Amino acid sequence: MKDLCTSVQTIAEEAGDILMSFYKKSTLEIEKKADKTPVTEADIAASDYIIERISRLTPDIPILCEETPAPTLEERQQWTKYWCIDPLDGTKEFIHQTGEFTINIALIENHQPILSVLHAPALDETFWAIKGEGAWSKNKQLGPNQPEVPYTCLVSRFHSSSRLMEMLNQHLNFEPFICGSALKFARVAQGVGDLYVRGGPTSEWDTAAGQLIVEESGGQVLDFHGKTLQYNTKKDLINPSFIASSTRDELWTTLLKKCTT
Repeated sequence: MKDLCTSVQTIAEEAGDILMSFYKKSTLEIEKKADKTPVTEADIAASDYIIERISRLTPDIPILCEETPAPTLEERQQWTKYWCIDPLDGTKEFIHQTGEFTINIALIENHQPILSVLHAPALDETFWAIKGEGAWSKNKQLGPNQPEVPYTCLVSRFHSSSRLMEMLNQHLNFEPFICGSALKFARVAQGVGDLYVRGGPTSEWDTAAGQLIVEESGGQVLDFHGKTLQYNTKKDLINPSFIASSTRDELWTTLLKKCTT
């Protein structure tokens, strides 16, 4: 599994070079998808490259990627293992050149991520995790972390909910920390942030890689009912609202109960 993870890191970093070649352009072709979210020529180029390389690396494992049509649930139900890929998570971050966009690659088995790589090319940061073997960045193992009051809550630059922030503020002493894309999961795993709460819609490729990195650093990613996020279990690929925390402290499950009652 470690050799496979190393190969996937290489693929992610090479795809990152492709993204950066577009990132430095003075003009960028941008279109709107059916769901009104932006997609750029960079998304497509990185997607094509990752799919081609992953297909060669593991020809018998199917691929679910944001920029390609998703197979039907009936077809996906036949999968026991598959790759879940977002070639450019944080397209708005990319367009606005904040640097906080990522490439997310996760291997899913029995509805849970078992290997993941999250690469932030503009920041030259790569995070990876293998189930049961920890989460790492720059050859340093991540976690365990110890939150301190006031807690640091990761907040999206483009998708934050004022209503959710107000609700959290009623139950928690925290300071917001603005961060883009799945990089928020990495910052939780590093202990830079204590929690990331998402009340709006996300897709499974937005969270799979980051979830394992948080979990293997000693944290957790739970839906608002206190259950671990699951993958490939329903027709649509939309996640429920969730909280990612840097520890598995009862504080966070108590917070969930307060926010949902």
